[in-house]
Amino acid sequence: MTARIFLAFIFMASFVSTVYGEHILEDAILAQLYSHHDLSIKEVHDEKYYLNPEKVLISDEGLYLCSDHFGPLLMQHLFQDNQGMFVMAGYYQYQCNRCSKIFNSKPSACDRCGGTSFSPYGID
Repeated sequence: MTARIFLAFIFMASFVSTVYGEHILEDAILAQLYSHHDLSIKEVHDEKYYLNPEKVLISDEGLYLCSDHFGPLLMQHLFQDNQGMFVMAGYYQYQCNRCSKIFNSKPSACDRCGGTSFSPYGID
């Protein structure tokens, strides 16, 4: 049984790296995955996109995020903290989740409504 799972993993890793090796995970794609509620993204805190570990594929060619929306995406970096595995993204604008005001950088609190929760803005 373990041998079958290992062989299936190796086959999938080879197929993924051969077919999708050109697609690289970038900030715009991360924002789209999040906005489409892709199952590969568990949650987002600041610029950290926490990944569903079941959607991470490790192969000899690299690390892949198997997204529902774009298929496998090559990850250039993968980080981990006490909340799980994540990738980083940088944004230029944020939207207050409470009043929808747009900011050019992430504030600690909204000066209009006092909200403290913000989402990336302007990347569809």
